[in-house]
Amino acid sequence: STEGPAEVLLYRGLDPPEPVSGFPKIQSGHRFIQLKNQLLMVHGAIQGVPHDLVWDLTHRRVVHLVKSPMGFGNVSDAFASDGSFVILSAGFRLEKLDLATGVSEVWQDATPGMVDSLAILPDDRTVLTGGGLGVLRKLDFGTRRMVKEVNGSPMEIKCMCLSPSGTRLATGDRGGHVRLWDVQTLREVALLGTHPGPVTGLYFTPDGRTLLSVDTHE
Repeated sequence: STEGPAEVLLYRGLDPPEPVSGFPKIQSGHRFIQLKNQLLMVHGAIQGVPHDLVWDLTHRRVVHLVKSPMGFGNVSDAFASDGSFVILSAGFRLEKLDLATGVSEVWQDATPGMVDSLAILPDDRTVLTGGGLGVLRKLDFGTRRMVKEVNGSPMEIKCMCLSPSGTRLATGDRGGHVRLWDVQTLREVALLGTHPGPVTGLYFTPDGRTLLSVDTHE
């Protein structure tokens, strides 16, 4: 929410950075959040320019600030299983960012279509992506090759979430459909339900038995 938990956590629950850091307030707008091992990923605009920020909640500081390389906010991101790096998507490219060193590896033209959602498998090298054409892809970031792709939806895949076991993937699309997939084969296991509006968020509970979903229907 642009006015809710993110605002409270960033501006009331955390110590603000020192003025010399040049860190201005994030402007209102669409903002997506991921939390992993006390690292918080936030998308927002700073002085009108899209940025991605990684907060270290333990030490209460910004550990990395990324300006979008393509003129718009990174569409999606996913943390490694141990939280040591994050993979960001921007258009057709993927960027692997080491949060300890700040070193990044860029895979230009990783997919033939726009990447709108992604997840990292427990091996920390295999990436699942969904995009505007409804295509679901499995990519090997280490070798820069596509492992498998399927037509995952007739509409844009807006979000995805990997189960705690890493064996199931949930996807949500613009048509409001929530689907469950087998990660190994990329075979659709079930259509779990349909929202009245585009599905914009998915979350598995830690036991993997419950999936929460949210849409933008008003």
